[in-house]
Amino acid sequence: MNKYSKYINLFYYIVPVIIFIIILILTDIKTSTDTQRFIQWANEMNLNPFSAISYLFQERGIDGVMFYFSVLYFKISLILNDNFKYFFIFLNFICFISIIHLIKRLSFKIKYYYLIPFFISINYDYIIWSNYLLTDFFFSFLCLVFILNLSLNNLKYINILLILSLVFTRPPGIVSVLIYLQYILFINVLDNKTSLKKNFFYLVIIYIVITILISFSLFYNVFPEIFYDTFQYHRSYYFEGVIINDRPHTYVEVPKNIIDIVKIILLRFISFFVFYDDLFSIKHNILNFLVFTPLYLLSFFTLFRFNSYEIAQKKIILTMILTIISFSFFHSILLIDYDWRYRIPCLIPISILAAMAFEKFNFSKKNLINQVG
Repeated sequence: MNKYSKYINLFYYIVPVIIFIIILILTDIKTSTDTQRFIQWANEMNLNPFSAISYLFQERGIDGVMFYFSVLYFKISLILNDNFKYFFIFLNFICFISIIHLIKRLSFKIKYYYLIPFFISINYDYIIWSNYLLTDFFFSFLCLVFILNLSLNNLKYINILLILSLVFTRPPGIVSVLIYLQYILFINVLDNKTSLKKNFFYLVIIYIVITILISFSLFYNVFPEIFYDTFQYHRSYYFEGVIINDRPHTYVEVPKNIIDIVKIILLRFISFFVFYDDLFSIKHNILNFLVFTPLYLLSFFTLFRFNSYEIAQKKIILTMILTIISFSFFHSILLIDYDWRYRIPCLIPISILAAMAFEKFNFSKKNLINQVG
């Protein structure tokens, strides 16, 4: 056993937990309009799954049904009545610890796996949500279970179960279907550079075609009636030029043609990864710069060195890339939240890619001696 393993394990768990607790101490418990809606639904919803789904459908159609496990999460926390807020934060903490523990499964594939919890715990745009009465940590946990199963085991029936869990937790859970379909496209060509490039080209074409079709549908107001209300809701944001919700300085001119709709989607896609904003505090912008800049650079380095990794590691890299692209594209089509909350499921995959970059740096004592010599 590595003589440093005891200290690595200590660092692995203790540092993230300490940071989590510090956030809880320094910040107040926060709510949002979503919180109030979920509390109402949780109080009125029956525990019987069929009755619960029927109730949620009546409240908000198919969108309501897709919040089933989120509402159930609230219902569990409401067991303590007046103290439910503290129990909810405790559930967030359990999700966080579970995420840290799950990441350890990568220790057999990623040498510097212990850096991943450190990266996510110092990422203000991730850890700050620990003190919110929202299900982002729960959803992030489910996403991680799904992408780890996909990249490490790829157990078919477990994948289906996890996809259903994600879809019925929050509407963005549908992204898991997109990830899985794209994974199938690439999994058998990871060691074939020609086929890999060809499939990547096909995927880009598919994304372009989808973007054009959606832009056409949005501009000419053509969409299936079953999704009409949801469609009109998101369409209205396009015709206000919204890039980031409730941040008017990011808005563009009202679209006059399909090209303008495509432009909004592209700007949203780019903005999804932006970590600076005029309305952030100076401290927030500085902290984001210090965290996101190395994360992005290291992630790009991992992508650049893709062919130098082992096949098992390539599966992990592929899954992380598909997760990031799929969520960013999905929210570019729909909406990017005011506080970039919707990119939370991507922050762990980005951290995993960043940690994998260190495997291509030679830190051996022999190498350092040779460099000095």
